[in-house]
Amino acid sequence: IYAPPCQSISVKNHVKQQLVHLFYQSSSVPPVAFLEACGYTPRRGRNGKGIKVGAAELFDVSGVTALVTGGGSGLGFAIARVLAVNGAKVALAGKDKATLDAALEAIAGLGGQAMAIPLDVRQDDMIAPCFDRVEAEFGPVGVLVNNAGIAHRDKAVRISRETLRDVMAVNVEGAVMMAQEAARRMIRDGRGGSVINISSVMPDLPVRQYVQGRHQPDDPLPGAGMGKAQDPRQ
Repeated sequence: IYAPPCQSISVKNHVKQQLVHLFYQSSSVPPVAFLEACGYTPRRGRNGKGIKVGAAELFDVSGVTALVTGGGSGLGFAIARVLAVNGAKVALAGKDKATLDAALEAIAGLGGQAMAIPLDVRQDDMIAPCFDRVEAEFGPVGVLVNNAGIAHRDKAVRISRETLRDVMAVNVEGAVMMAQEAARRMIRDGRGGSVINISSVMPDLPVRQYVQGRHQPDDPLPGAGMGKAQDPRQ
């Protein structure tokens, strides 16, 4: 693959990221010449063999406004923190005020810029006002990270309709409605942007549940979760 100097063809940061990712997928060590052509400064690893490229070299999100749902804790907070320390203005959206406040304090301690917005993605009347508040304080959202999600541990034979509806309302409908609102505003303003949907490995990793001890004939079959039911009587 021929990679001309990025400066001469005005390749944007996100395009360079994809090219670097391609090399990481196809080779254990990206060619030094390629990284240098893209304006990066590769560094040798401690063992002198590998090549290290930090977040600052991979992307610069200075001035970008990012909205992260479920940004007060876990993966959402980790994403928000990385964006903030690399220059983005980050809006943390979620239902738990305590975790949002703690996340804001942590990001401020790292020198990042962030704000917190109460949001339940199941409530349609909260979505547009959320974007309005971000625009008023930080400007139009250029990056939406759909991270909010819930899970359940019920067996398939026991899960209630209410629980199933709740999971779908947050994990599917909420993500679609948030992406829809972000896209509408990007189209309205005639600008581009990014919508990042955080998913799970669980659909690709079926979980088989087993029961230790005796199994009563009238009990629900164990293993009727996200995998094939395992009947210990067979």
